[in-house]
Amino acid sequence: MIRKYLNLFVLVISYLSSSNLLSAEIADSNANDILFPICVDNKVGYIDISGKIIIEPKYDTKFHKSTINLKDKELESIFFPQNAYFSEGKATVRIGKWFLFIPLWYEYAVLDAKTKNVFLTDYFEPGTFINGIAIIRVPKRSFAYEYQQTYSYMKTDGSIDMTKRYIYAGKFNEGKAVVLNMENHEISKEAVVFDLNIDKYGYINPDLKYVIEPQFSDAGDFSEGLAYVKYGDNYGFINENNELLIDTVFKRVWNFKNGFARVFDGEQYWYIDKSGKNVFDKKFILASDFSEGVACIKVDSKVRYIDTKGDFLFEKSFSDGLNFKDGLAGVENALGKWGFIDKKGEYVIDHEFDYVESFQNGLAHAWKNGKMYYINRNADIVSEVFFEK
Repeated sequence: MIRKYLNLFVLVISYLSSSNLLSAEIADSNANDILFPICVDNKVGYIDISGKIIIEPKYDTKFHKSTINLKDKELESIFFPQNAYFSEGKATVRIGKWFLFIPLWYEYAVLDAKTKNVFLTDYFEPGTFINGIAIIRVPKRSFAYEYQQTYSYMKTDGSIDMTKRYIYAGKFNEGKAVVLNMENHEISKEAVVFDLNIDKYGYINPDLKYVIEPQFSDAGDFSEGLAYVKYGDNYGFINENNELLIDTVFKRVWNFKNGFARVFDGEQYWYIDKSGKNVFDKKFILASDFSEGVACIKVDSKVRYIDTKGDFLFEKSFSDGLNFKDGLAGVENALGKWGFIDKKGEYVIDHEFDYVESFQNGLAHAWKNGKMYYINRNADIVSEVFFEK
C-alpha cells in the first residue's frame, strides 16, 4: 500500500515538473513589444498587431466569459484582467499545476516580450507595470483556492518588500501611490475587515515610505499635479505638498485629465478647472472624462463631443459613443450599428459592427455576426479574440 501511494506521488511530481510553461517560446515579431491576449480552447496566448501568434496559447490566465446585452441581441464576450495586457513590455500569466483535469494550485509569472524571459513569482500575482513598478496581490492559498488578499509592490527586477503590506494599493503616478494601511491589522488573520473610521488612505513614494501620512477616508491617484481626497462626506483636491487647493464640496469626483476634472452632484455632471470653477458654466446628464482633448457628453438623449473650450467638436450626434483613443472614437448610429470617427466627425471605419470597444495600441475589439474580433484601423479583421480549434 505504501509503495502504491509512493508511486502515485512520484507520478504527480513528474507530471507537474514536466511542464514547459516556463518557456514562453516567443516568436519573432516587429510589434515593438505590444502583444494582445487571445483565448484558444480555454488557454491564453498572444498575437502581435498583424494577428500572428507570438506566444502559443497554453497559460491558465484568468478570464471571464460573459454576454453583452444590447437592445435586440446578445453578444458573447471575454474579459481578460488588465495585467494580462502587455504594458512596458510585460504581462502577467497564470500557470496551473494540474493532476489530470484537477488544478492543484496556481502560480504566476511575468512574461517579457523583449528579452523573452519568464519570471516566476510563485503565488504572488503582479498587476500591470506602470513606471517600472507593479502592484502585487498577495493571497493566502489552500490548494487552488485563494483568499484574504493583501497588496504590496514589485519592481521590474523582481524585488519585493514583503514587510510592507496594504489593504489597498494604487498604481504609482507622478512618483506617488495611494495606499490603505494595515497598521491596525495582523497580516496573519483569517480576514481583513477595515473600518474607515480608523483605517485611512495616505501616499507613499517608490521606496514605500509615506510622503503624505494616512488621513483620508478615500483618495485617488495623482494626475496633473493634483489628487482627489475625501474628508467626511465630500471630496476635494490636494497638491503633492498635501495642501487643499480645491475645497471638499463635491459628492463625487474623478482625476484631472487635459486640465479638467469631472464632478457629480448626485444628479448632473460638470467640469472644473484647478481653481474649482465650473469652466463651461454647463451641466450634463452624462459626461465622460476628457481624453485626447475631447469629452463625450449626452444632450437631449444624444451623444455629442466637446473640446477643451466647451464647444461642440462638430454638429453630428449619435445614439451612443466612446471616448477618443488613438485618434478615433467608437460611435453608434440610429440603426444600432457601430463604427469609428475621427475628430472631424468623419467615419474612418464604417458602421458595420454590432458593438466595438476603444482602440488601444493599434487594435480594437469589435463584434460582428456574433463573434468577437480584433480589428485594425483599416477595419481589417486581424484575429478572433476567443475560439476553439
